[in-house]
Amino acid sequence: MTFIPTEKIASGTITNLILYLAIIGALLFVATILRLKVPFLKKAFIPASLIAGIIGLILGPYVLKVFPADMRSSFSAMPTPLIVIVFACMMLGRKSNMSKEALVSSAPSIVQCYTYSFVQVALTCLLVGLIFTPLWGTNPLFGSVIEIGFEGGHGTAGGMSEVFKELGWEAGTSVSQTTATIGLLAGVFGGVILINIGVKKKWTNKTARLRDGFYPCQCHAYRSCRRHGSKVSGKKRCVYSADDWSRCHRPGTSGSRLLRKRH
Repeated sequence: MTFIPTEKIASGTITNLILYLAIIGALLFVATILRLKVPFLKKAFIPASLIAGIIGLILGPYVLKVFPADMRSSFSAMPTPLIVIVFACMMLGRKSNMSKEALVSSAPSIVQCYTYSFVQVALTCLLVGLIFTPLWGTNPLFGSVIEIGFEGGHGTAGGMSEVFKELGWEAGTSVSQTTATIGLLAGVFGGVILINIGVKKKWTNKTARLRDGFYPCQCHAYRSCRRHGSKVSGKKRCVYSADDWSRCHRPGTSGSRLLRKRH
């Protein structure tokens, strides 16, 4: 038994693959332009991939029928190999920092990760094993679809399709894709709501804080600031306290004009 495929790849197959990838690239290009030009899509942080998928769905066999059904089935086969490329490239170029400061700053992320894993994996499996399967005969593999859809996503759901087929639950692919869609929408719109709440409560100011408790500003008008002259580092950089930073960068205010008025 060998894991190396022996089937001959026809030239027409390669041509179709290149054509399909070009179509996907065109859809992503159009979706990116729409995301930049349409205010709602920009403010809501709607991913370009989601917009491209909606455009492809409209052009597909169920609405405008520009894309035939065979092309749709070819698109559905791509997530399995492409998800390998996604995970293989995730950590390229990242340097590992094992300092004490890095470990302390990563502690909240570790707690968050374990909390998500418990809710999406352990809690779901307990509900399936103790309630869903005994009472309603739910397939035990249902316990994995929440984690695949939410923590994973559409790519992971597509990559798990062969596993579900081998384990005798082909419906798991559709269920995982559905949970991935729900997770994406909840993450996008729910995330925007949390961001707006954080901005109003000034939680976002903490993300830009330096080690000495001050904030950097690249505004050219600040380079000759006298009040914070001791904090100047370089010709075009002046570091301000959190109070000055929030005043100068509030929406609709020109930082340069505000500085000249205050100094």
